[in-house]
Amino acid sequence: MDQLKELPDNIAAGIKDGRLVEGMTKDQALIARGYPPRHRTPSLELNEWLYYETPGFVDRVVFVDGKLQSVTRGPAPE
Repeated sequence: MDQLKELPDNIAAGIKDGRLVEGMTKDQALIARGYPPRHRTPSLELNEWLYYETPGFVDRVVFVDGKLQSVTRGPAPE
C-alpha cells in the first residue's frame, strides 16, 4: 500500500476504509468499493454508478471529468 502515500490524505483514507470520497478517480472508486452491480451500471464508462448499500437503498455516484463529484443515498430504483 505504498502507493497510498502518493495520494491526498482524504482519498487514501477513503480507500483504506472502503469509502467513496469526492475527487476520487473511477479507478480509485473501484479499489475502494469494488465494481457496482452490472444490472444498474452496465458500463464503467458511464458517469453515474449505483451501489446497493442496504436493502432498498442505493448510493448514486456521479463522476464529472473523470472525478467523483457526489455520492447521494436514496431509494433503490424499481
